[in-house]
Amino acid sequence: MKFCWSKTLQTLSSLQGIPNLHLIGEEIRDSDRYHWTWTDRTPSEVFTIQYTLNGTGTLLYNGRKYIVPPEHCFILQLSKPETTYYLDKAVYNQWHLFYLNFLPSDPNFINSMNEQFGPIHYLPKNAACIKKLMQLENHKADHINFSSVEAYELMNQVFGEVLKNKERENAEENANPLINKTMQLIDERLSEGLNVSDIAAILNVSPEHICRIFKRELGRTPYQIIKERRLNLAERLLLNTNKKISEVALNCGYDSAIAFHNAFKSTYNITPKQYRDR
Repeated sequence: MKFCWSKTLQTLSSLQGIPNLHLIGEEIRDSDRYHWTWTDRTPSEVFTIQYTLNGTGTLLYNGRKYIVPPEHCFILQLSKPETTYYLDKAVYNQWHLFYLNFLPSDPNFINSMNEQFGPIHYLPKNAACIKKLMQLENHKADHINFSSVEAYELMNQVFGEVLKNKERENAEENANPLINKTMQLIDERLSEGLNVSDIAAILNVSPEHICRIFKRELGRTPYQIIKERRLNLAERLLLNTNKKISEVALNCGYDSAIAFHNAFKSTYNITPKQYRDR
């Protein structure tokens, strides 16, 4: 396991209802020897956010196994008996993550959120709260103080982003039947390189109609969703398989390695090879 960086945190407030930030850091786990079960931990009221940057983690929660892919996290009490998290070395090569340990202002809210939505939450890497947390690496001091306002606003941003994405997921699930059929086609035939015109022909509607419905119901275009799904799959294949980049491109629906290279670099500002090698 490689420790990349860590900072101790403190919330300077005696007010009740203000989250107390404790510790943040970044790690790369490349061995299944790092296998956290509740029996390894001292009883504590502290919660942790474990957010995947690259690779994939595994969480056991209430007897069920969950994967924690890139841009996803779990938010759980560290010493809860029903939680275990680790790198499943038989399946994945590494788990590159950052963590934030904190004492929440309302533990019941977090527990209720996990019970209602499940323990795995989507947080895009370009979310303001994620950028703010990752920027703490560049702070000169190893100990960082937060005012009550800063701590409160930061954690509200985190939970607000989680809930916003959950609402969007629910909207997609309950949306217009045309959206559900389109999403199903995108997911089932991702490697075939279907575009919006292809999907429209299969569903016997016009491409303009699909785009109009997506924009109205979801605030996004089908082009954006297709590209997002392709690149998310590409990230997992680059990190967790030994496939050639040209194979990854084909598996993700690109008709050439050059088209894949350009799409990947325009989104992540890094080439597929650089992404795999870093």
